[in-house]
Amino acid sequence: MGQGKVREATRLTSQGGSAKVLPMSDQVYEQRTVYDALIEKHPAVGELQHDIVSEPTGRWVHPVIFEEIAGLSIMEAALHTEGNAGLSGLDAYAWKRMCSSF
Repeated sequence: MGQGKVREATRLTSQGGSAKVLPMSDQVYEQRTVYDALIEKHPAVGELQHDIVSEPTGRWVHPVIFEEIAGLSIMEAALHTEGNAGLSGLDAYAWKRMCSSF
């Protein structure tokens, strides 16, 4: 709540604080572990399908398009984001703070 994450705090209290991460060896469903259930949901690895991969077009893009992206537009976009951490490990609050603290 101190960081303004009302949605996350509400979610934790509505679950009664019982949310937890299951160990991979816990039994779920009929004699299956968490790991087995996740492996079942993961698609099998296959060969690369060359007909769906597009070749580079070699199109030239005018530099004015990239000049329109400025620090102010990045800051405004960051201030309107919401959500949890992704691959970077930073949630929307952290990005808002970094982009607007100068």
